[in-house]
Amino acid sequence: HSKKLELLKDHKKGLMQNLFPQDGEKVPKLRFKEFENSGEWEEKKIEDVVIAENSNIALNKLNLKSSGYPVYGADGIIGYIDDFQQIDKYISIVKDGAGVGRLNLCENQSSLLGTLTYLKSRNLKSYDLTWIYYLLNTVDFFTFVKGSGIPHIYYSDYKNKNIVVPNLSEQQKIASCFSSLDEIIEAQTEAIEQLKLHKKGLM
Repeated sequence: HSKKLELLKDHKKGLMQNLFPQDGEKVPKLRFKEFENSGEWEEKKIEDVVIAENSNIALNKLNLKSSGYPVYGADGIIGYIDDFQQIDKYISIVKDGAGVGRLNLCENQSSLLGTLTYLKSRNLKSYDLTWIYYLLNTVDFFTFVKGSGIPHIYYSDYKNKNIVVPNLSEQQKIASCFSSLDEIIEAQTEAIEQLKLHKKGLM
């Protein structure tokens, strides 16, 4: 099961390299059949596609509960509160501390700690949020990290990074492909956890 999980992750890594153009290129190595004659992807900057919003939520001021609206930290959901900052789905990026540059696709009606930034599509009719999430996973954010003690990464530093963008239909097809693959990886990870628990019980 663990080998199968590693193979799935390697398969995803390969697809990421092939379904998104490499630096300096405008066409990916691999393309879905219906988009083979769609021409080059359009050159943009991250800020043309993504808007950033800051969070002012401090962990030490929160009264976390076991149910309600989720609050995300660097490693995922840390607990629940009675309200939320974002109505719609968004992408989070860790901007301070350990895990800086880590991305997560977050559910609607949720919030982030102040050590993370909200990233949202500038225009959902042109830029699919899930596709943006996978695109940003191809960006090397570590080149923008600052600070010798606590590392930081700011939107102002990476917003001018050049990216290339296909039409909305191709974005949605790519997003759907990776979403399906992530669901399989998640299910396989869960299966391994269950087997470990079973083994522990048997021991």
